[in-house]
Amino acid sequence: MVSLEAYLSLAVLILLIFTSAAYTLYLRFLPLRYVIYGFRIALAGLGKEDEGTTLTKAQRAGEINNRRAMFLAGSIQANAAILLGIPVIVLWGGAASLVWVALFGILLASLRFATGTLAVSYREKTDYVWLGGARDIIRTTFWGVNGGKAYALLAVAVVLLWGALAQADLWQQFYANPEKTTAPMKLGENIFSNRWAPTLIVITGLIMAVGSLKRVGKVAAVVSPVVTSLLIILAIYIIAQNSQKASGIMSQAFSQALNFKSLTAGIVTSLLVFKCAAFAGIVAPEEATGISGSVTAASVNDYAVKQGLVSMSTALFYTTIFIPLLCLAYATGLPEVKGADAALGGVKALLAPAPAAASEIIRQVQFSLAHIFSGSLGRGGFLIIALSAFALGAIASAVWIIILDRLLISLGARMLIWPARIVFVLAFALSQQFLNLGDKVMISSVLFSLLAVIYLTALLSKLAEVRRLALEYFSQFPHKHDLAVRFYVLLLTLLPKNMVSKLNGFLAGLRLPRFMMTPIVLAFARIYKINIQEAALEISDYESLNKFFTRALKNGSRLIDQKESVIISPVDGRLLIAGSLEKGQLLQSKGMESSLQNLLGNNRFYKQFLGGHYMTIYLSPQDYHRIHSPVEGRILGYYYQPGKLFPVNNLAVNSINQLFSKNERLITYIQSDHGLVAVIKVGATSVGKIRVTYDPNIATNRWIRLAKEHMYDEEIYIRKGAELGRFEMGSTVMLLFERDSVDLLDFEEKQKLLFGQPIALFTGKNAPAKQAKQANTSKTNRKSAGRK
Repeated sequence: MVSLEAYLSLAVLILLIFTSAAYTLYLRFLPLRYVIYGFRIALAGLGKEDEGTTLTKAQRAGEINNRRAMFLAGSIQANAAILLGIPVIVLWGGAASLVWVALFGILLASLRFATGTLAVSYREKTDYVWLGGARDIIRTTFWGVNGGKAYALLAVAVVLLWGALAQADLWQQFYANPEKTTAPMKLGENIFSNRWAPTLIVITGLIMAVGSLKRVGKVAAVVSPVVTSLLIILAIYIIAQNSQKASGIMSQAFSQALNFKSLTAGIVTSLLVFKCAAFAGIVAPEEATGISGSVTAASVNDYAVKQGLVSMSTALFYTTIFIPLLCLAYATGLPEVKGADAALGGVKALLAPAPAAASEIIRQVQFSLAHIFSGSLGRGGFLIIALSAFALGAIASAVWIIILDRLLISLGARMLIWPARIVFVLAFALSQQFLNLGDKVMISSVLFSLLAVIYLTALLSKLAEVRRLALEYFSQFPHKHDLAVRFYVLLLTLLPKNMVSKLNGFLAGLRLPRFMMTPIVLAFARIYKINIQEAALEISDYESLNKFFTRALKNGSRLIDQKESVIISPVDGRLLIAGSLEKGQLLQSKGMESSLQNLLGNNRFYKQFLGGHYMTIYLSPQDYHRIHSPVEGRILGYYYQPGKLFPVNNLAVNSINQLFSKNERLITYIQSDHGLVAVIKVGATSVGKIRVTYDPNIATNRWIRLAKEHMYDEEIYIRKGAELGRFEMGSTVMLLFERDSVDLLDFEEKQKLLFGQPIALFTGKNAPAKQAKQANTSKTNRKSAGRK
């Protein structure tokens, strides 16, 4: 007969997977791409923003920093895994479960991101502590205030029943000396006996909890990384000592992981772990129920998304690295590891009534992790794992007590905190006097399932809000910490970009018969939505793709503002960014600066441009690709700097530091009557060549390329709007203006600009209006002098 909580466990697991998949797809795998950044936030310490600036007092709201929050959550998850999770995973799931743990952890990553983000987003400050987490999220959904209260009451029951009674029984099982062990040990009066260890663990946890969350956080930030690192090192040592067996287990794991039987076994394993309410290493409490969200909500953050990233990165570390490693070390110490066929025997325990299922699990888990370690490392190994488990258990107990405290405060029952703490400690110490383990597991499983139903349905209603918060945060520095983008940049770095550019140039320059070239040009124009009505020639008249790309426009296609005070756009394109050159820096994109000196390549005109203004305009394949002079003046000379040929699209601009300074570029200096202007033509992967009209000897993208500066002795004048050069394919044009010479007109970011339209005005001491005023003043003074 199938038990009630078996149905509930199955329903909740399906709901959990559905909610996780919904967040993963709706967020477009966004959080997973920032997992390394989550660790960086956590390990940066208190009060530091991404760029290293100090947080304001308002932004420092909270009780513990991200690092301590990370290790608190890690302690809970590692504690659950050591107690029951790892043996259950290996003994019930077989070899394939090593792969299943990691896959399940990755699936739940976006959900953990959501729970951490919302916990901080909905928190509130009371007279005593910061409150937040699941209850505060639930009461803002269709469940309402009463739903939040119902959740809190159920959570109190779970903390007392599972956090105290059931865990104490599991600790006794962990430290027990079973009849069948790889290294029999007479513990005797050892402090780590199954009688005294649970009591000492809970008393230590209470002492820490009384000292506030900050104290527990400080202890966790020291103990958790030490214990975690030590266990990983020992696991690797055990695996190395049994390398042949470990290799066989891994081969078996990957061969079985995706076949039907292993797939079924993986589902059964997940259900069993959920059924036992351990969430041990596969489903942590926060993912399914948000019960530890009250601790997460107390972290110091200026953005809720940061805590979401920390929570996600922590869970991913334990489910994809820590737990699989310990599982493999545990498996190598067993006489044999089940395959998919044997693992399916878990269905019997899954469908059995809870007391029988719990008894079956405890009977099967006769080798605790401690005894497996002792089998490989002797008495020292047992003591190390026993001490590690004790430390993590004490921290986990302290966290359970703090969760209990905050649940009572949220219910307005602060006066019950100390009575509840005493009940928790007594329940932990005298757990065997209350019910048997099977009954505890059954009741805990039902309560966990009810919590999960309330919480997960509430989370589903917050999909749009989590996405909004994520997009708002990441839009501040697009792609900067994105793993996918970093991989893209790595590929670009390894790509022979100059060779690719030459190949592009060669292919674009191929002259084919008209009956072949015309359809190619027409297809190119349609793909990039090019307005062929503006082209000076008919489509059939272009002999190559490059001729079409560098096409001239019909007369009258662009209006050029000829006012002397007006500076015009030299190209068609989109404005990437514009601003002032303060302190010799210009923004390449949001949150990413570039050096003016590196961009110029030398110091000849550095001081004149320092403190001036700049504009960056991107030319897409759709745009007209000839470059015109933005002002009237004399061409002083040019500077050619060979370099890389990274793309200059939005993705590259927002992710490659100092991109424009790294890329090949040709700088033309134009001295107008009102100030110096630099027109910087930046090369890119698809750019075959950059050509200029004023000097036919200049050629870019050669096989042998050397930096070159040349100042002309002869006077070369160019009128405003006259052709200055052209890109053979697309790229970027940057304009630099001399200090105190211009004011930029107001434009929106990514606004479309057309060649000839005004983009800035000369406003300095040599501006046309001021020159005219000075001339009039001088003329008046001369007349006055004549009269005298």
